Amino acid sequence: MILKSVLLILFAALLAGCVTHEKMTFVGGDKAEGVVKLAYGYRVYEKPIVNLTAGRQIALAKCNSWGYNEVSQEGKIIPECIRQSKIACNITYVTVEYQCSGKK
Repeated sequence: MILKSVLLILFAALLAGCVTHEKMTFVGGDKAEGVVKLAYGYRVYEKPIVNLTAGRQIALAKCNSWGYNEVSQEGKIIPECIRQSKIACNITYVTVEYQCSGKK
């Protein structure tokens, strides 16, 4: 009975996946249109936790360097599978777009 309980707990932990803290980094954008692109990636067994406040601060700093006063998350979160297996997507790359506003 104990062996079954241990196996059940291990199986549940495997299904739950590993929680990882992912950091968004600047990957590009368009100064003229005021679009900042940040991104992060994770593997199939990971459950990413992303600090959106830190991401917004990165985007705001880039917007400020381009001559804008403010930034808002445009809502464009674009996931892309970059390594597919026969069963699932092994690595997902997520791009988050922010919109700069308030030209200085």
